[in-house]
Amino acid sequence: ELMRMASLDFIKNCSDAHLQVTDECIESWQTLIDSCITSKTTRIRELAVNALASLCRGYYEKRENAEIVKNYLLNSNNDLEEHARSGYVLAIGALADFMLLPLKDDILDKLIELSLVPKEAEVKAAGLNTIILNWSEARRDAVKALGSVTLTLGIQNITQNDLRKVFECLLRALEEYTIDNRGDIGAWVREASMNVLHQLLKACPVDRVEADIVHKVMSGL
Repeated sequence: ELMRMASLDFIKNCSDAHLQVTDECIESWQTLIDSCITSKTTRIRELAVNALASLCRGYYEKRENAEIVKNYLLNSNNDLEEHARSGYVLAIGALADFMLLPLKDDILDKLIELSLVPKEAEVKAAGLNTIILNWSEARRDAVKALGSVTLTLGIQNITQNDLRKVFECLLRALEEYTIDNRGDIGAWVREASMNVLHQLLKACPVDRVEADIVHKVMSGL
């Protein structure tokens, strides 16, 4: 684990410095990052996401990257391991704007879906594992990723309808009160939603902020 953490930090620093490296090297870095974003160790997942953000911005603008985005979107549906879903949604949140734009609608829809508590009947009908009903940690990370993606894309590149969908998702996330043997785990989601709402309202140009949304946000807080 120490070696993984050191390697991820190394990848981040090399990427930030825009070192000239071979395609094989970049592929090996991507492979390591992909194996670490699903780690059970929170610190390794965090470092992997940070390394991914730098790798994307340092090397992927002029390289084929669509498969990476599609892979993260597909694997974010994981219904067996919560830490794996958390890693994939945070990875989506770390992607660069030029990677997000081609699949913008799919990404926003998926993160909105994963930010909210699903209905038990729908989970069973879809053949998914019902343990996801208590995955508040993964929903917290989806909320964080939704905020990151919205800010990375830029409010100017998001339609008013999509912006409203993001705000409505965050408002619903303020109402999560999931409880398990650890207590009120829904608090993680509520806190994340409050922080993202604050960030988005600060970033929104005045002409994009609708009065009823502001009213709902203040009431929700």
